Formats: sequence, structure tokens, C-alpha cells
Amino acid sequence: MEFPAMDIPEEGSVRINGNAAASIQLAMEDFLSWEAEPTQSPIQVSPCLTHRESYDVTTAPIPDGVMLVRFDVNTGVCQPDDQLLDIITYAIDIRTMRIISREIRTRPNPTFRLPTPVPSTAPTQPPNPEAPAIAPEAPPSPTQPGR
Repeated sequence: MEFPAMDIPEEGSVRINGNAAASIQLAMEDFLSWEAEPTQSPIQVSPCLTHRESYDVTTAPIPDGVMLVRFDVNTGVCQPDDQLLDIITYAIDIRTMRIISREIRTRPNPTFRLPTPVPSTAPTQPPNPEAPAIAPEAPPSPTQPGR
């Protein structure tokens, strides 16, 4: 069986060099492993944060054979309820394909909205026009003699 040629269109294509691709794979496996069990964390996590496709990846080579790989939540794909989001950056030694370090920074979540207050259902009483505007002061307490 023959398959037609699969020419990749220029528009929308992204070329990733081999070192960047291998570095991304190594960092992603550490960040969100395929074999990882669902977290038992007491902190509720938005389900989309456990999916690889929820993250944008940025890479950049730096001197001494190191590739930086950054994972940042794409809030157009995943809209977590958290006020802050983590940005994780890995430093990968491309000669040995080892993780040298990890750095976690936080940023404000651009899709975070404070919950709207629920209106009270308690009945309201109209103001009493005869009530004083300021409550009167309490009378002074009697002092005990001999003190």
C-alpha cells in the first residue's frame, strides 16, 4: 500500500531542532510523566493542568551546551481557577541529556475572576426615621467606694 506524500505546509509549521526536541521530551517526562498516578494532593487541581496539551513550551539554547525548556499554561486551552499559575523552566545539558536544574516562578492568572457574591436572601427592614443617627453613649459604670 502506498501513501501519498505528506508535504508539510509552510504556514503554521514549526521546525524544532533535535537538541530542542530531545530536551523538551526529557523535561516533559519529568514535569508530567506518562506513568504518573493522579495526584493525591489535598489541594484541588484543575483537571486540565494534568494534560500535556494544556501547556505552551518555549526553548532557548544558552552557552555551555545547555537548553532551557519552559512550560507555561496556555489559558486559552486551560482556564484553571487558581489566582496564580506556575511557570516551570528546566535547564537541560544537551551533551549528557540530563536535567541540571528546575525553576518554578508564579504569575497572575489572566483568566482568574473573584467569585461574585451571592445576594443575601434575608428580609430587609426599612430604616426607622425616628431612630437616632448615632447610638447614645452608655452611662458610666458606678465606681465602688474605697478604691
